[in-house]
Amino acid sequence: AFAYDAETGTELWTIRHDDFNASSPPLFQNRHAILNTGSRSSNLLSVKLEASTRGDVTGSHVVWNRDKGNSDLSAPVLVGNRIYSTANNGVVTSVNADTGEAVWKGRIEGTFTASPIATSEHVYFCNEEGTTYVIKASDSFEIVARGTLTEGQRASPSAADGRLFLRTFQSLYAIGK
Repeated sequence: AFAYDAETGTELWTIRHDDFNASSPPLFQNRHAILNTGSRSSNLLSVKLEASTRGDVTGSHVVWNRDKGNSDLSAPVLVGNRIYSTANNGVVTSVNADTGEAVWKGRIEGTFTASPIATSEHVYFCNEEGTTYVIKASDSFEIVARGTLTEGQRASPSAADGRLFLRTFQSLYAIGK
């Protein structure tokens, strides 16, 4: 993983790891970058961002590194100081963003490729079979709703103007006001 100066393109720092996931953007909280390395042996790690974060910071600025139970295809989301993610097999995890420790783990059914989206209260996970699970963004695993469309999706959901947009294999749905 690399960080670059947006104005000059100069590389600022790098982290060495064995996996890759070009589709998973970093999360940022309290001057930390939280990276999901993706693929089958994905790591979720937190890098402290400060003036000395320069060069190869693999051994100096990694605050925590989870090497098990992380999402492999979809990107995690951050709500408050909790990271929510799902592996492609439906194992959902909530992680404390400050410590990297698991808060809870649960299971939802299906195959998950799409990245979830979140509000301040809920996280929406969409599977390839067409079901969207709404999980409460809290310190315990709770499914608050689920809805199923006639076809599945791999595209990540989107939200705008009070609507949830779901791109299935054949259609685009706008759900809401």
